Amino acid sequence: MKKNAVLLIYVCFAWILMLGISPLSAQERVFRFDVEAVIEPDASLTVTEHIGVVAEGKDIRRGIIRSIPTDFTDSEGKRRRAGLELVSALLDGSPTEAQV
Repeated sequence: MKKNAVLLIYVCFAWILMLGISPLSAQERVFRFDVEAVIEPDASLTVTEHIGVVAEGKDIRRGIIRSIPTDFTDSEGKRRRAGLELVSALLDGSPTEAQV
């Protein structure tokens, strides 16, 4: 009986020690990524993204970087570059600084 009690104490101590070492905070991750793309009557494209992120400043320190291809080859084989305009960027529902 005494051996079982000592073993139980060691197991409880090890469990508490492991909990203290493990991170209790959430890991950084993208938990939501919704995209709506609309082709406008003038052939322009309007894209709206809703991105939900858990960021604690470990890996995600300066926001989200998007890579959007703008170079293409037209029907005559010529290389072209499409324009890109950032309409707005929001952080928690409030306007935030963003660059293109």
